[in-house]
Amino acid sequence: MDTDTPNTAPIADDGTAALRGDQSDRHKPYNPSRRARTADAKDLIAKVIRTADEAAFRLGLRQRAHRADARPLYEQTIEAIISDVAYRYLTEDHPKVAISVSKTFLANRCRYRPATYGQQVRPIVDLLANPSVGILEVERGERGRPSPFANGGTGLKRTTIAAGPALVDLLDEAGLDASDFGKSGGYQEVIELRDRGEDFWDKSERIDYPDTPETIRYRAEVTAINQWLASADLAFHDPDPWRYPEVDTSDRALRRIFARGRFDQGGRLYGGFWQPLKSEDRLKGLRIDGERVASLDFGQMNPRLLYAKVQSTAPDWDVYRVPRLEGYRETVKAVFNAAIAADKRFERFPKDSRKGLPKSWKVTEVIETIEEAHPAIAHRLFQGEGLGLQFTESNILVRVMLTLKDRGITALPIHDAIVVARSKAEEAKDVMEEVFEVTANMPGIVKVETDG
Repeated sequence: MDTDTPNTAPIADDGTAALRGDQSDRHKPYNPSRRARTADAKDLIAKVIRTADEAAFRLGLRQRAHRADARPLYEQTIEAIISDVAYRYLTEDHPKVAISVSKTFLANRCRYRPATYGQQVRPIVDLLANPSVGILEVERGERGRPSPFANGGTGLKRTTIAAGPALVDLLDEAGLDASDFGKSGGYQEVIELRDRGEDFWDKSERIDYPDTPETIRYRAEVTAINQWLASADLAFHDPDPWRYPEVDTSDRALRRIFARGRFDQGGRLYGGFWQPLKSEDRLKGLRIDGERVASLDFGQMNPRLLYAKVQSTAPDWDVYRVPRLEGYRETVKAVFNAAIAADKRFERFPKDSRKGLPKSWKVTEVIETIEEAHPAIAHRLFQGEGLGLQFTESNILVRVMLTLKDRGITALPIHDAIVVARSKAEEAKDVMEEVFEVTANMPGIVKVETDG
C-alpha cells in the first residue's frame, strides 16, 4: 500500500476549532450532525421549514421556489440547526450554541465539515431570527481573524444562536425531550488523517488527502459499522448521574483516525457515547439488546504484534512478567509499551508507572531486564513502532467488528477491546482470537470481564 500523502496541508475542520477561541462564554459549538430522531421531532422540523418558506416569500427574500437539486440540502441544514438548538434547550441551563456565520468560513468547503455547515447557514439563521419569525435568537459575535497560534483563541466573542419564543412554543406543544434528537453519522467524514500526534486527544490538525482504493475501502467499512450501530438496541443506565450529566445514546458514529500524514499509522476507531465512560461504568450501565454487557480485551497486544512483525512467535508466558520483576507487572507493561512507541531511549519512568517499584530500580535497569527477557524483539524497541502496530491493531478490530456484524452481534469498540451482550461473549471471544491468529500467525489472548 502506498502510504505517502501528496497533500498534507492543514485544512479547515468541521468548525469546532474555529469556535474554541474565546471561550469567555464557553458555549458549545454547533453540531451540524444533529438530527430529528422521532416522528414527532420530524413533524416539528417540517413546521419550521414551512414557517421559513412562508417568511421568505412574505419578507421578499425569495420570489421563486428552490431548485429541486438545492432543496434537500436547504431542508437538511434547517433540520441540523433546529435539532441542535432544540437539543441544547432541552438539556442545558444556558442553551446557547456557538456558530460561525463568516462568509469566508462557510464558503471554505472541506471533507471534514458536513454540508449542513456551509453557505446556507447564514441566510437560514438570519431568516429564522427575524423578529416576525422568532424561531431563533441570535447574539452577533465580533469580527476578527483566527489566532495563528496552535490551540490559541482570538479573544473575540462568538456568534451564538438559541431557541426563540416561537421554537420554545413548538417544543412545549409537541412535548418533546432530548431523546427526540440525536446525532447522525451519515453527514461526516469517517476517515480522518492528522498531521502528527499519538492519538485522538493530541491537538493535531486534520489534513486533506486524495482518495485511494484503500481510503475508499476504509470508508466503506466504517460506514457499514456505523449503519449497523445506528439501529442497535443500546441503552445506558447511569450509575452516577453527577458524573455523567449528559449521555446521548444516539451518539454512535465512529471514525478512523490516522496519524502523521500516513495511512499506515494509527487508524483506531474513535467516537460513540460509550468510549468516554469509565470501564467500570460501562460494565454497570451499558445494555445491549436489553442485556448486561461483557468487556473483551486483547491482552499483551503491542509486544505480541511486535513479535509477529519480526516473524517470531511470542512466548507462551505473560510477556509482562519478566524475571526479577514478576511482582511489578504494571510497571513492566507501562515501560515496555513506552519503549515500543518511543523513537529514542528515555531515562525517566512513564508517568504513574512505578506502581510500588522500589526506588533502587532505575528505568534503565527495567528496560535492560525487558530486553534480556525478550531478545527476539529487543532491537525493535525505541524505533517508533507504536503507531505502526496500532495500525495493525486497528485493522484487527475493524475485521472483528465486521465479522460480528455479519453474525448479527452488536459490538462497541474501545481501541483494542469491545463490549458485547453477555450472552454473546464466548462467540465474540472466538472471533477475536481467530482474527488475531490469522493476522499475526500466532494465538491471540482475550480477557473477558463482567460486572459480577
